[in-house]
Amino acid sequence: MHRLNRWNTPAVHNGWEQTTQRDIAFHQEESRDHRRYVASVDGPKIVVVQDLDKPRTVGSFWGEVNSGAHRALGCVGTITDGAIRDLDEMTGAAAEHYGRQGESR
Repeated sequence: MHRLNRWNTPAVHNGWEQTTQRDIAFHQEESRDHRRYVASVDGPKIVVVQDLDKPRTVGSFWGEVNSGAHRALGCVGTITDGAIRDLDEMTGAAAEHYGRQGESR
């Protein structure tokens, strides 16, 4: 795992797709519906994410990939009661992110 730290989330995802010839995106239909809905709402938009792992922080849903995708949909920020990852990669993303816990690599 320590050797993977040199690559960010998109690089690992792209490597997985190239190696396995399949996309690892989960719930693709729900994701499409979500993106259509977010795109249809007038902005500025703030994404609110509820962490269902409370009180422990097991993982982090929000990071560079979700931030970039939602920024393209007109979102200007994120509020979550969970963790936010990839903080270093999100620097200068022109969006604000507030979470209970942040993690940089």
